[in-house]
Amino acid sequence: MNEYSMRIFWSEPDAMFVAVCPEFETLSALGATQEEASRELRVAIDLAIEIYQEDGKRLPKPMKAEAYSGQFRARLPKSLHSWLAECAKLEGVSLNTMLIMAVMSAKTQSAGYHHSEEQPEPRPGLLTTDRSGVDSETLVTSESRFQYGPAKNVKTNHLSLVARVN
Repeated sequence: MNEYSMRIFWSEPDAMFVAVCPEFETLSALGATQEEASRELRVAIDLAIEIYQEDGKRLPKPMKAEAYSGQFRARLPKSLHSWLAECAKLEGVSLNTMLIMAVMSAKTQSAGYHHSEEQPEPRPGLLTTDRSGVDSETLVTSESRFQYGPAKNVKTNHLSLVARVN
């Protein structure tokens, strides 16, 4: 049995489950159930391994699960650091807690949206994500709306975070 990873998701256009192997970027398999897609992908991976070995190609290394410490360093522009610190002060929380709230909200809010779908307008008191493609973050309060943006009208594919201040 191989040690390669797989990801399984539902494909609406195919009306089937699709299984892909990140280590072999061109491999995929379909199945009516997740189990069937997984089984078919395992067969495809085994065949790919055979072909690689016959052709003398180096096999990709299997991905290993990483243990995360829960800590990382992030370098921010001074203006963004200042803005986040102000948000945290207004909320009465630490900068670390403010950042955790923003990231958790972005994760929660974006989970229900596909990149091409229109997202709801930010509402006061909520942390949301904005995928409009403009490099800016918007601070929404019950009284006003502030915008932080290091580069106005620059198209990007990143998530912008909207922070809550009441």
